[in-house]
Amino acid sequence: MKVNLESEAVLCVLRLAGAHLNQRMISESLGFSLGKTNYLLRALIDEGLIKAKPIAADAGFDKRAKYHYELTKDGLALRIALTEKFIELRQQECKELQVELSSLKNN
Repeated sequence: MKVNLESEAVLCVLRLAGAHLNQRMISESLGFSLGKTNYLLRALIDEGLIKAKPIAADAGFDKRAKYHYELTKDGLALRIALTEKFIELRQQECKELQVELSSLKNN
């Protein structure tokens, strides 16, 4: 299963991995369908970026929840790299918007 590991959706899932959320909670938090979330989680597991850990029956989760997800070392490294890239892109967008705004104000 191949997924674009540089996508914003992957960063979103990596940010929530380790928060002891199950698949349904991740899906709801991100506003993704359960199918999309499942696809992303499986791809990230296949790539060795996250691990699925069993949830204890008495952990207070929904009865359907069987796993929560944790970052691996590689997952953490990718999360850091994607976060840095995301910040760079947003800073560039901000600069472009400031130039555009200045141009609009000067006209």
